[in-house]
Amino acid sequence: TKPLGIGVLTTAEKKSLLKPEHQGLATEVMCRMNIAGASFANIEGVKAMTDVTGFGLLGHLSEMCQGAGVQARVDYEAIPKLPGVEEYIKLGAVPGGTERNFASYGHLMGEMPREVRDLLCDPQTSGG
Repeated sequence: TKPLGIGVLTTAEKKSLLKPEHQGLATEVMCRMNIAGASFANIEGVKAMTDVTGFGLLGHLSEMCQGAGVQARVDYEAIPKLPGVEEYIKLGAVPGGTERNFASYGHLMGEMPREVRDLLCDPQTSGG
């Protein structure tokens, strides 16, 4: 319910890479309430859901899949992303937690480009 890339944007800011038009964007997204998540719980047939936080999207998804005994396929292009995150990843604005995340569950994943992995494993603060 929230776009990915909070960890990338905050790291870009720490590295003085953040463009003026992206200043404050991560904070704005982190402070936004996750109201949509509560309404999804009332949809008939919903058996499980989670927010995306420190383990990144792939970490939470893999945990849910393991618990249910299923697999998932991610449509990267359909995932909401904060503006500029793919550019900042290419500039090296990747949080240390991203590598630690992938190290803990990457063996469960299929092949993917490094830039995709860096966003899908990006730790989120107050994610959706």
